[in-house]
Amino acid sequence: MTDINKLFSKVIFFSIIVILFIFSYTCADTPLNIQMTNVRGTSFTISWITQSIEYGKIRYGSQIENDADWLTVNDHRGEDTIDDIHYVVIDNIRPQQIYYYEIVSGNTIDNNNNQFYKINSGPALTPPGGSCQPAGKVFKYENSSIMAFDSIVYVTILGESATQNSAVESVIVTSNENGYWFLDLINFRTQDYKMYFPFECGVSNIRIKAQGGNDGESQMEITAMNYGTGESPPIYLSEKNSTPFEKQYTITATASENGRITPYNIINVNEFSGQSFTIIPNNGYKIKAVYVDGNSIGSSPVYTFSNIIDNHEIYATFRPIFYEIKGSIHYDGKQEGRLYIEAYSVNSPENIVDQKCSIWDLETTVSQFKLQVPNGQYHIRAYIDLNGAVKNKRDEWEAYGKYNAENIIISDKHDQILRNISLSDPVPYHLISTNSNILRGQPGNKCSFHLNYHTTDTTPDLQRLDVRVHYNSEIISFTNITNKHNDKSFIYSNSYEVSNIIDQDENTDRFISLLWENSENIFLDSNHQIRLATINFMVNENLEYGEKSTIQIISDNNTSEDYQFYSLPVTLTIVPFNLDVDCNGEVSALSDGLLILRYLFGLDQGESFTGRSNSLMKTNTFLDGIVDKKNGTCITENEIIENIKRLMPK
Repeated sequence: MTDINKLFSKVIFFSIIVILFIFSYTCADTPLNIQMTNVRGTSFTISWITQSIEYGKIRYGSQIENDADWLTVNDHRGEDTIDDIHYVVIDNIRPQQIYYYEIVSGNTIDNNNNQFYKINSGPALTPPGGSCQPAGKVFKYENSSIMAFDSIVYVTILGESATQNSAVESVIVTSNENGYWFLDLINFRTQDYKMYFPFECGVSNIRIKAQGGNDGESQMEITAMNYGTGESPPIYLSEKNSTPFEKQYTITATASENGRITPYNIINVNEFSGQSFTIIPNNGYKIKAVYVDGNSIGSSPVYTFSNIIDNHEIYATFRPIFYEIKGSIHYDGKQEGRLYIEAYSVNSPENIVDQKCSIWDLETTVSQFKLQVPNGQYHIRAYIDLNGAVKNKRDEWEAYGKYNAENIIISDKHDQILRNISLSDPVPYHLISTNSNILRGQPGNKCSFHLNYHTTDTTPDLQRLDVRVHYNSEIISFTNITNKHNDKSFIYSNSYEVSNIIDQDENTDRFISLLWENSENIFLDSNHQIRLATINFMVNENLEYGEKSTIQIISDNNTSEDYQFYSLPVTLTIVPFNLDVDCNGEVSALSDGLLILRYLFGLDQGESFTGRSNSLMKTNTFLDGIVDKKNGTCITENEIIENIKRLMPK
């Protein structure tokens, strides 16, 4: 053989070795023995095994085309479970519904060759009376006392043939039940899941199969017996990769939020052996402390038990990593009091992450500050608390004060920018607001919001109030205006936009101009909120659910001198159904929920279920005040009943 031929042979040989290695590695997390069990109308279970220890999840949904929005469900034992046995329970689903799913097993996504797995959830049935509950234990080896925790038991009630057997039910064996498995035969269904499977306790035969992954599997057929009568025979797994030892111990490994420990849960270990654990904090967190058998051993990311001769516990805790936001604040006002600088979460303004305060000294116009925050997205704000001397406390200061509220993203390092805040004494303002800045609309149905006016000055120098409401006519169509404040001095028009310069929103194309003349001092008491009008629209047909549109509200050059003008846009979301039956912008169990329940129970007849009698105006003490008549735009009985009817199945 020539040197070239020898070289070629070596290349071929090593290529085969590499291919076999890659194949064995990539197949280690491939789902095997996939089982669909416990199909009960509102839930079902997917289980499988892998050759290696992996994470396991299920992604599912009712529409293939919307698979990007599918829900993800972790292993039934917790999202940190790493095992060669995988057991995922999908619940809170709709009966008689087709669902599609894919299996996420380690780095492998099994979507049934891009066709996705499919299941009909079956009807929701009322369980019959009685009970027949076989129970037993699963052991790793024959004649051994070592229980096979985290194995799965599959049970089938046997008929005269395989096609006449019941559907399969399953349960995972954990230490929480001391290694016992329990299944009540009254929950078993026929193979089409449409009805319960008939059986006779003490007479019917059942097949029991135990799946232990790398620990092996086993099955047997016995007569179904209720646990109170006698325990089922033990199941011994056929050995695969294990050798029996005379004695084993358990190590219970757990972790607090914001991190994990691996391996996790109850680990079986052989006597005199060792077991290592790795503690992994989430992004933005660090290990606070690791406890072994209740004693802190520091914050090491790895801990190893050696020469094990007893049961043990290991528990890990975590804390945020804090980073700095630095800056200075300049105050040019004339007040004295306590100065506060705060960092708060963008998504939760009420969540103050860090706060610094000092007594303001008029001789010093600049003050330095440093805030400590974990990873996240923050605003910073400043205000002076004068114990109520003037109206510039935190909640009102945000409405009209001059301050910096910057979007600061903290990610694994200190903020690199010095944040400079300017704080001034408050000035009078005009505020146009709505009953809610969130509006839900169903295609072909009405949607409305109240327009309100408020000012800090009881006698504002305001000759007229001119407000423009800009909207997208491809989403909604203007119908009319109701509840007008002082109808005599009010005029309005509905026009096309010439340009988007005024509202700076390229998606709007029409606007409603509303004008109130103040010749009769109609805004004299506007330090209290005044309802200007109710703006009514009709949502256009053929819109996609989830589509959003912004309604812009602006002032048309009418702000008084030295006044500031504020208004917030309204976001309209297209929804298939709307539980906000009184149209106040909020879904509340104590208002909308009660109204829906009373309607379903037929309590809309006779005495008005909105809180008043149809004829004698008799007060219903249980319901009076349920409807939000201040902010709601659907407050009559006919409007509410019509909204509830839209929620009912066609």
